[in-house]
Amino acid sequence: MTLVKIIFAFFLFVAPVVANADCAKILHPKLSQVIEENYVDTASRFLNLSAGAILEGSSRHGGLQPDYLIDIDNPVFDGLREFVRGLVTKQDMSYWTKVSSVTQYIQSEMLYRRDYDDETYQKLIAHYRLLNIPIPLSEYVKAHSGVCRENAIILHFALEWMGIENRFLYVHVNEVLESRVNEEDHAVVVVMVDGELRVVDSYHFFTYTGFRLQDLLGSGVANIDLNVSELLNNNTFPRRFERVNTYPLVLRREGPN
Repeated sequence: MTLVKIIFAFFLFVAPVVANADCAKILHPKLSQVIEENYVDTASRFLNLSAGAILEGSSRHGGLQPDYLIDIDNPVFDGLREFVRGLVTKQDMSYWTKVSSVTQYIQSEMLYRRDYDDETYQKLIAHYRLLNIPIPLSEYVKAHSGVCRENAIILHFALEWMGIENRFLYVHVNEVLESRVNEEDHAVVVVMVDGELRVVDSYHFFTYTGFRLQDLLGSGVANIDLNVSELLNNNTFPRRFERVNTYPLVLRREGPN
């Protein structure tokens, strides 16, 4: 048995629970390596965000959201850091239970105003569009308002604090809901589990979380194998990623890449 097979077998059968993040990173190839080897055309779209960065908003592409100032070191995120710190120490919790817990925390404690048309959300983004300056990510948390982009950005950092390497990804989705097709842009993060890239979505948790990225990017909305996600919660409607968008861009990057 080769060393690679031994390592893979160890992680698959002996260490199914990711309790030690450093161990997980050693046993797996780096996420960036897998992305570059398997998704060459879109590798640059898998964003690794950093504190102090300016992330392009949808207002540059016909939307309403201003650019983001990633002030993830703001004290409003201290509660999330503490919550994540507690999850890391729980040896008896499975990988997906930990991921589910952090997404639920973001939904219930931080961004519980989740409607794009919510008055508080609309007033907030309109104010910063008028000022024509980037909106600090912390302002969304203070207003407890956020949609998929804000959820995905915060989740990206929360998973990093848990020791889970991940990337922010902005895609165009296609969903068949009760005989109608829903198409829209959507933000998620991508993690690596047992050597496969899988999606985590804290905004619509049961819609995409747990699916293999390669399946969601496959051809034909009806061809998704719904058994690939353990977390469907009976939401078995067809869904896929039509494409990986060419935006948003990181307009200014500070800190480590």
